[in-house]
Amino acid sequence: MQIIDRPELKRFSTLKLGGRGRRLYLARSCSDLDELGRVWPEIKDSAFVLGRGSNVLFRDADVDLVLIKWAGGETPQILDESENEVLVEVSASLSLPRFLGWCIKKGLSGLEGLAGIPGTVGGAVAMNAGSHGVEIGSKIEKAKVWVPEQGIFWVDREDTHIAYRHFRLKRTSGFYLILGAILRLGKDDPGEIKKRIASWYERKKKTQPVLQATAGCVFKNPILNPRESNLLAKKKGFDGGVKGVSAGWLLEQAGFRGKRLGGVGFSALHANFLVNYGHGTTSQALELIECAKNKVSKMWGIALEMEVKVVPCL
Repeated sequence: MQIIDRPELKRFSTLKLGGRGRRLYLARSCSDLDELGRVWPEIKDSAFVLGRGSNVLFRDADVDLVLIKWAGGETPQILDESENEVLVEVSASLSLPRFLGWCIKKGLSGLEGLAGIPGTVGGAVAMNAGSHGVEIGSKIEKAKVWVPEQGIFWVDREDTHIAYRHFRLKRTSGFYLILGAILRLGKDDPGEIKKRIASWYERKKKTQPVLQATAGCVFKNPILNPRESNLLAKKKGFDGGVKGVSAGWLLEQAGFRGKRLGGVGFSALHANFLVNYGHGTTSQALELIECAKNKVSKMWGIALEMEVKVVPCL
């Protein structure tokens, strides 16, 4: 197992921000996980699972943080198939764009809307990544996990809780590391799948800063209660309530589209994407995020919930 002391956290985040952590454990095999289990009592209070770091905001200072990263796994495998569906086992360490490329070659459909999301399959499962009406959680049949006290085992879908940007194990309340998943996908012509993926990616390039240093959406789209719905409808001039609204729209109305603080800012393409313009700091990012939350709350009475994880949480 590869162990890196005092890793530069910005190297492990797509936002490219952060100070240094205590240690990084890069596990590639079952024996590596056994070794990790032996040192677990010493590191468990500071452990954080890392994928590609596409939804993480690391703090600036040196922090007592131990990164756990799974880098094992093989090429995806087709386990079973019927006339219209295929069961595929895929490693958590595989990048999502590379997995979509593999799906094109095999003629497997259902995940095209995830084009442009830069994370790993494991990260996508861990947060139930979604875009354009597609969520990876809807395709999960089983998840392969490692729990320090129990080892490696498969978890059936019914033993997980999957919701909007949320995935957890029902019978394990503590730490777990996702090693892989079995997904149920459809079949289609490879050329048609490729066209759809290219189309979704082009749409994202026009509306989201996919080629910049960003951590994806900062806030989750709010689920409104009746009071919030009625208040928002009244302010927007609607006669009845509204069912939902995007965080990006709320931020844009609050004047945060393109707004910068130092070297970071909300994208001019999409108000819910935070961008590091090359000389930003986490402190600047957190100050800007707090200003945005307060302004949206003051204008609309809605408390935005973070989608990006601030690590470590203080």
